[in-house]
Amino acid sequence: MPPAQFIVHNGKQILLMDFSSATSTAEITRMAEEIKKFVALHQPQSLLGLVDFTGIRIDRATTGIIKDMAGHNRKYIRFIALVGLGSIRSVMLRMMLFLSGKSNHKVFGTRDKALEWLGYK
Repeated sequence: MPPAQFIVHNGKQILLMDFSSATSTAEITRMAEEIKKFVALHQPQSLLGLVDFTGIRIDRATTGIIKDMAGHNRKYIRFIALVGLGSIRSVMLRMMLFLSGKSNHKVFGTRDKALEWLGYK
């Protein structure tokens, strides 16, 4: 399955960026590059995105890769939902998003809840 693909929820086209099958930093890097290329084919602020990190090992290297991809994708994605970060990372990211005032990013415990939120955007 490609790391970037469209799914439909509540009649909305949502870009699923799925890292859940990644088993190494090299694979995460490859997937992030594929996602960046796919996202760049679209108009600025035209995408609703769901990123699934379920099961991947997040360390300094993968954090850098993810930040680079997020920076690249920022101009293309209107709203983005994140899942699979684990409880501590989720709490930390929610706090950072709250303090930064970013209302177009949201962290969820499940894909279903993330899709529900994106389906109303």
